[in-house]
Amino acid sequence: MLKPIDFEVNGEKYQALPHTGFEAMNLDRKVTALFSRVSRKGSKNETDFYEAVTEELADYSDDEYRWLVETTFNRTTVMTDGKPHVRLADMDAIAEQFRGKGSELYGILIRIWSEERLTPFVTAQGENGSAGT
Repeated sequence: MLKPIDFEVNGEKYQALPHTGFEAMNLDRKVTALFSRVSRKGSKNETDFYEAVTEELADYSDDEYRWLVETTFNRTTVMTDGKPHVRLADMDAIAEQFRGKGSELYGILIRIWSEERLTPFVTAQGENGSAGT
């Protein structure tokens, strides 16, 4: 049984259930392709890497971007104490959660991909012990 991924960012608690089946394979395929393109840009540090990811995502069509963000977050819930839990099941919920916090959205996307041990992060960890850089 897959265990939930619990983490906190800027006082907000998140719980992501790992993707399974074809959805997991397809997400891995898309993220691996994204990181392949990013790696060709020669990111030298975490800031360069982050900028390369956001630049690459900016070139996605609306449909491609929507698919990647919705699929990544569709099994994630915001579980902050004292607030109702919010399932990030669609772009409206995601947009509301990250209004004015775009950089946080990208950081959490990358965090979920890393925690789910998608191919680029397993490969990066095997090479130098840290994902993505």
